[in-house]
Formats: sequence, C-alpha cells, structure tokens
Amino acid sequence: RVRDETQLERTERHLRLSEDRFQRAYQSATVGMGMFALDGTVISANKKAAEILGCDVEELIGSKVSDFMAPECREDHLERIATLPGSPKDNYQIERRVVRKDGSYAWVRNSVTLLKPEGGEPYYFSISEEITHQKEANERLAFLANYDPITNLPNRFHFEELLATALQPVAGFLDCVALIYLEIDSFDFLKGTFGRAIADEFLGQLGANLTSFRREGEIIARLDDHVFALMVKAAPYDEGSLTRGAELRDV
Repeated sequence: RVRDETQLERTERHLRLSEDRFQRAYQSATVGMGMFALDGTVISANKKAAEILGCDVEELIGSKVSDFMAPECREDHLERIATLPGSPKDNYQIERRVVRKDGSYAWVRNSVTLLKPEGGEPYYFSISEEITHQKEANERLAFLANYDPITNLPNRFHFEELLATALQPVAGFLDCVALIYLEIDSFDFLKGTFGRAIADEFLGQLGANLTSFRREGEIIARLDDHVFALMVKAAPYDEGSLTRGAELRDV
C-alpha cells in the first residue's frame, strides 16, 4: 500500500510538473493560442492571442470567436466549425482578417484542430500567427507591380494587360475600343523650374481628377512621365470617342 501511494504521489507530481510546463509554454508562446467550444465560445486564450486582438485575456473568455472575425470571414468561420466535427478531417489552416478591440484590422495565419479528449467534451484548439506586416508588404508589392504610386492609376504594364483583355471577343465590349492619349504640355519645364516634389504633387492631383473623370467601364492609365491614356468602349468611326477625348482635354 505504501509503495502504491508513493507511486501515485510520484505520478501526480509528474502530472503537475507537466501541466505547469504546458502552462508556461502556453502563456509565453510567440503565437496566439486558444481553445473554444464547438459553438465558438472561447474557453481559454494566451497572452499573445489577446495581444493580437488588442485586449486582455479576461475579455476573450466567454466571448464568441466570430465576434473578432472581419465581416467577410465570419460566414466561412461559422461554416467550418459547424461542419468539421462530421468531416473526415480534424483540422484546417487559413489566412484571415480579424478585428481588434479598437476597430482596426489585423491578418492572421490560423490553424484550427478539433480535439476529442477521452471522457470529455470535444473542443477546438487554435494557433494564430499574426502576418499583418507580411500581408501589407505583399499587397504593396502587388500594387506597385500594376499601379503608379504617384497617381494611383494603372501603369503601362497593367494597361497593356487590360487592353489585351479588352481586345478579346469575350470581353463584352462592342465592336472595338478607342484609345485616347493625353500628354501634358511643358511638363519638363514645370519639373525643371519647380522641382520633382512639385511635379509629383501636380501629377497626384491630376491622377485624382482623372479618376473622378473616368466613367464605369473606362480605363485611365499613366503610361510615361507625363503621358496618359484613356481606353473607352467604342464602335467603328464612333463620334462619341471624339467627344470623350475633348472632355478629357478639358478636364
């Protein structure tokens, strides 16, 4: 009996040490971790998970995970946690936007696993890695690849892609498209006299004006330093294109 009690005490001590190690690792992890019930109610969360969402751990407990999802992500989240228990898979990974306490958004790479402890209620274990800076950097690179950062208009590369698409019969245009080119007179004089900063400020304002001028279905792009192009739907010998060109010159 003494031997059995000693073994039991040793086992309990090992379990307490194991639980203590897990809690230390859980709370000090550099990624967000949490557990939530099958209905989405948060059971537990570590400090990093709360930090990502800009709140305290206590504020997360008892709330719904969907409360922190960006609007476009909520339906997918609810569908996944509702269908996962009946599917052959027990986990999924996804990148999502979440809403911080202050209303701002963050991006996370989320891994969710369904756990079914013996003799206990099943629950979800979630790991979230914040990737906001990575996402913003990738989006910026994608923007710079296709758009001019000064005017926020499509650049020459993207414009040529859009033109090639427009010339395909499936594009839904009429018989053809019209291309109208606009070149700013004396731009080099402006840049040489007042400097690049003023020239860029001028181009930025021009880009805003051209964006407001653009009608639905039209594409305006910056092709060169002071050369712009407008692509409009047209028909052969279309007087409307000439009219639109005159309006572009005026604006």
